[in-house]
Amino acid sequence: MIAGRSGSEEVPSRPWFAAHELFTCLNAVRGASELLLAGAAGPLSGEGLGAVATIAEAARELERHIRHCQAIDRLREAPSPRRRPIALADLLPAKATASVPEVPVLVAPEEARAAFALLCPPRAGQPLQVCERHRTVRIALSDALPEPGTGRGRILLELAGLQLRRSGGRLLPREHARLLVLLPKAPSSPEPEASDGKSGGAP
Repeated sequence: MIAGRSGSEEVPSRPWFAAHELFTCLNAVRGASELLLAGAAGPLSGEGLGAVATIAEAARELERHIRHCQAIDRLREAPSPRRRPIALADLLPAKATASVPEVPVLVAPEEARAAFALLCPPRAGQPLQVCERHRTVRIALSDALPEPGTGRGRILLELAGLQLRRSGGRLLPREHARLLVLLPKAPSSPEPEASDGKSGGAP
């Protein structure tokens, strides 16, 4: 909460505003459209049903936009999460792990999983392309998200990019119509020192 002009009045933060004020209007639109679809006002013509169904679907899509914007605001103010080594395959949706090599990365798992859930939706049919380098892992994702020029695409990419940055990775510019993700590799465990055959005792 931030102080208002009067000193005693407080202006709600954006997440609070979205959750309460915007949802109030949204719920009214969605509730009315669902009642009409259920026949509460009598039968509708085919064109009328189509129009009301479009309104109901737009209300559901708007709710998703608002919730994603809420998540962006919360993450910007949240403390940095703890990073730890984890297998790359453990961060990805089950359908996307068939061709993923066993490589450990150093990330905040919850943030990284949330980002990949947005970037690898179930409908994405193309396999991932993973390129392992000395200190990083580069992942090329099938481009299942909307174009960044659309409102939905911009919101999803901003949220996924923020989640990846907080996790320790980065969302790179598109390359050949694919989304690129860069994650840091987990440092390998030091190899044990080779024995020279000496026990340190008396010969």
